[in-house]
Amino acid sequence: MICTVKDFVMFGFNFPSNFIEEAFKDQGSLMIQHLSNKFSEAYDRSGAAGVMNRFYASLDGKNQYTLERYIAEYYSS
Repeated sequence: MICTVKDFVMFGFNFPSNFIEEAFKDQGSLMIQHLSNKFSEAYDRSGAAGVMNRFYASLDGKNQYTLERYIAEYYSS
């Protein structure tokens, strides 16, 4: 399943508060905490309008793919 640009943009403005826990649930609690910290830092630097772009750019390829799949599934249901 492919995450479209539209889905990514809309998700960036309407993400659920627990999306990190849901999207990365298979990676364990330490990774979830690490990614939550990255998201908080991205929010502090970019605010609500830019947080998702900064967060996504800070992820490695594997985690970008995981987030893309989650967003695609989020909008397909």
